[in-house]
Amino acid sequence: MMKKSYRYFMPIATIILGLISTLSPFATDPFLVAMPSMAKDFGVEINMIQFVITFFFVGFAIGQFFGGPLSDSFGRKRIAIIGLSIYMISAACIPFCKSIEMIWALRLLQAIGGGFASVTNMAFIRDWFEGKLFARLASIISLVMMLAPLVGPLIGGLLMKTNNWKIVFFFMAGIALIIFILLIFILPESKKREELSYVLTGNQLIGKYKLILSSKSTVLLVLSIGFSMAAMFAFITTSTFIYIDFFQINASRFFIFFASGVLLNILIALLNTLLLKYFELRSLMKIGLYLQLSAALVLLVASNLPAPPFIIVFIALVIIVGSLGFVFTNGTALVIDTFPEIGGSANAVVGVVRFAISSMVCSLISLFHTTNLIPIGIGIFSTILLANILFFWSKSDKNNQSSIAANFNQAS
Repeated sequence: MMKKSYRYFMPIATIILGLISTLSPFATDPFLVAMPSMAKDFGVEINMIQFVITFFFVGFAIGQFFGGPLSDSFGRKRIAIIGLSIYMISAACIPFCKSIEMIWALRLLQAIGGGFASVTNMAFIRDWFEGKLFARLASIISLVMMLAPLVGPLIGGLLMKTNNWKIVFFFMAGIALIIFILLIFILPESKKREELSYVLTGNQLIGKYKLILSSKSTVLLVLSIGFSMAAMFAFITTSTFIYIDFFQINASRFFIFFASGVLLNILIALLNTLLLKYFELRSLMKIGLYLQLSAALVLLVASNLPAPPFIIVFIALVIIVGSLGFVFTNGTALVIDTFPEIGGSANAVVGVVRFAISSMVCSLISLFHTTNLIPIGIGIFSTILLANILFFWSKSDKNNQSSIAANFNQAS
């Protein structure tokens, strides 16, 4: 097993933890191209297949909520291995399902395992490194996570050349198996043995979350991030219907249109790192929310036209997804900066809330599915409008922050 003193420990550990961060995008993005084939096999409408993604969002939120505190008590590596095992076995079983309901159940289970594993990657780095080195490695892992959606649909397209949706889930299981082997034989446990309690107390599970949620301004900010991110997940869930079913785009070209928004997201995220030298976090987040709202309004109008113009819908969706390069990074930083002593739990709150809200939004859009784009336009515009309202309702509360910090120190 590799030791921290090993010369190449840092790059190898970063690669493995970066791979863990791809569990969520690789569980959704390659699957998008397979959705029409699965709907045909099960004889159901595409909105029933969209719930396969929605259940994943629900399970991922559950996995992150419990996975963080469990990794504090039982160790990062142990929880990550358990999570990868659940994810891998669930994915491998899905191709043998005879009903769509069984697939929903296994996807929920797969996502819980993915949440268990994914919530540990930043915790591993936080245990090993600090300061600028931690920030640099965390940025690399985040970049890998953003790059995964670029290649996900492309992988899905290549796999679907076999015209068999089942192979997509075998791919997910295979990725998890590779990470599982690397984690077991290469990465050591990051927490010291004396730091592990092997007991999950109510304070460990609820205490830190309660402190964070006692700040009204932080709750509003987290909800704003969650609704903003939900717009992207709504696009991911419905992108196959929008491009392949509605606009009749060839499945082999789907990757180009899907990846455009993700690419803009990456470019804006890189631009954001430069602009942070001159602008405050809230200012840049506000710009991102303004861009999203403007694009969502255009999408709403276009989707209600008798014949929505493809180029207008496409550009609007690209801007909606791309603007998150300003919203998510700066919003998460604002939340964590408010609770520097419990940054890991604060980060987990953002993760749980965004997946929970996304699952609800995507479920509603799927329930009101029609042969046009109107439910999608209304759903995405509504979530982004809420994100803007919640952001401007929130405000910096230094006194509350000091109170929270004092409460945390007493609880510790």
